Amino acid sequence: MKKVKIAFWALVVAFLGLIVYQNQEFFLFRNRIGFNLGVIEPYTSPAIYNAVLFLGCFVVGFLLAYFSSLFDRFRANKIVRQLNATIEAQKKQIDSLTSELAQAKAHLPGNDAPLDVAATPPAEGRQARL
Repeated sequence: MKKVKIAFWALVVAFLGLIVYQNQEFFLFRNRIGFNLGVIEPYTSPAIYNAVLFLGCFVVGFLLAYFSSLFDRFRANKIVRQLNATIEAQKKQIDSLTSELAQAKAHLPGNDAPLDVAATPPAEGRQARL
C-alpha cells in the first residue's frame, strides 16, 4: 500500500508539473493587483507573477486550514488525557476488587485459612465506593 501511495503522489506531482510546463506563458505573466476601498486613495501593487500569486493563495489556505483545526486537536488531546486518567483509576479499582475477591474465595467455608478481618473493609464501605 505504501508503494501505491508513493506512485499516486508521484503521478499527481508529475501532472501538476505538466500543467505548469504547458502553461508557462500564463504562470510567468506579471499582473498588478489594485485595491480601491473608497475611503483612501487606490493602491496598486508591484507587478507579481501569476505563479507567485497561486502559491501565495495555496499557502494562505493551508495555514487557515491548519489553524482552524489546531484548537480541535488541543480539545481532543485534553479529552484523551482525561479518559486515560479514568482508565488508570478503573484499573486500580479492578485490581483492588480482584484481590478482595481472591481473599474472599480463600476464606470460603471448608477452607482452614484464618480470616484477616483488618484487611477486609466493611460492607457499607464497599457500597459507598461504587
